[in-house]
Amino acid sequence: MEALFDGPEAILERAALHSEHTSPEQRYWLLQDLETLLEKAALKASLLVCLDDLQWADNGTAAALRSLPTRLTTVPVGWVIALPPGEGSSQFRSAMEGLEREGAEKIVLGPLDQAGVAQVARDVLLAEPDSGLLKMAERAGGSPFLLVELLSGLREEGLVRIESGRAVLVASQIPHRVSESMRTRLQRLSGSARQVATVAAALGRRFSLNDLAAMLSLSPSALLGPVEELTHYGLLVEREGRLAFNHDLTLEAVRASLPESVRRALDRQAAAIVPLFPMDVADEARLVHIALAVQDHELGVAAGAANLADAVELYDGGPRPLALALALEDLGDASVESGATQEGLDAYGRGLELYARTGAAWDAGRIRGRLRALGVRRRLVSAARPERGWAAMTESELAVARLVADGLSNREVAERLFVSPHTVNSHLRHVFGKACELDARVDVELAEGVA
Repeated sequence: MEALFDGPEAILERAALHSEHTSPEQRYWLLQDLETLLEKAALKASLLVCLDDLQWADNGTAAALRSLPTRLTTVPVGWVIALPPGEGSSQFRSAMEGLEREGAEKIVLGPLDQAGVAQVARDVLLAEPDSGLLKMAERAGGSPFLLVELLSGLREEGLVRIESGRAVLVASQIPHRVSESMRTRLQRLSGSARQVATVAAALGRRFSLNDLAAMLSLSPSALLGPVEELTHYGLLVEREGRLAFNHDLTLEAVRASLPESVRRALDRQAAAIVPLFPMDVADEARLVHIALAVQDHELGVAAGAANLADAVELYDGGPRPLALALALEDLGDASVESGATQEGLDAYGRGLELYARTGAAWDAGRIRGRLRALGVRRRLVSAARPERGWAAMTESELAVARLVADGLSNREVAERLFVSPHTVNSHLRHVFGKACELDARVDVELAEGVA
């Protein structure tokens, strides 16, 4: 109704609507009135009705969209209906499916790429974004809505400074606009789903259902409804067998929407819960990294580190090269931001080498971008490897081979090394190809591990 009757140039005049037809029990007559008013308006000039965020639409809106577009096909009225994929009530999804059967065109938009993010930043800020601002914009995960909310909030709250046509990030913090928007979004959820979302934010970017159940002192089965609601509305997704927030900015916004005392209490509860589950020796580093990444200095100290450099030391020598690389990247960001550029370059360099060695090309490219922004170009030159034997294998392939030989399954290896099972399978194929001239017992042992 707001889309039709409100705004600086409303499509329809609210006074023309029969007031007695606006109650829920008069829905049929209300739709008749809307059809008549839209038809008269369209005979004067073509109309385009744009409706956004319809995942929150009620059943009355679903009923209107089920009937009005098809009834008005004889007059020039166009409809643009936008919502996240798979969201909306069952009645609304049924209405959308009906429109598709009637010939409506469905366009699925993916996340914005880096060029798209930069262009939106230029449009919102009317200036060229600097590298720090673009890095922060990455937290939106390519979501246009989250990106515009983030950039608008940074501008409104003075967290961006315009200098000679360039937008410079003043402070890397979540604007109140984003946290308030998330608070409003959470209020639309059921109480149980809202509670699950706020507690899950203390567990970090990814977490298991068991972790979440332990935090809430509930059985995993009791969380099926709230988790389904959160995934339905796009706050949570499933990635590699674990639950995760759909974007980093979503996680940060949920945390920022909580009072600081509540946030810290949940962080400490998570610190007590996480070690109860079977994890490897680097879990202390994981906890420190999460604590410091969310700027909870006290929790970081309690977990064993006062800064990201300490977190890197905890990761160093552990079985998670990608986790170490990520910690080094965060250390590099923090060092550069604080003015310790050389320390930042050293951390970036180590992180780049680890990303390159583990085949994480996208992450390596991201660090190269950081280095280029600092005027540094770094190429990794490696000595030529032999084609056969242990020396022919990369460190990632050797790590996989050792764990499989120790009796771990492919999935267990993937969880231990923080990679996908597909990556483990790929490494094993390379291992078998390069190990053909080794002792046959090695092949047999690996083959038994794979089986």
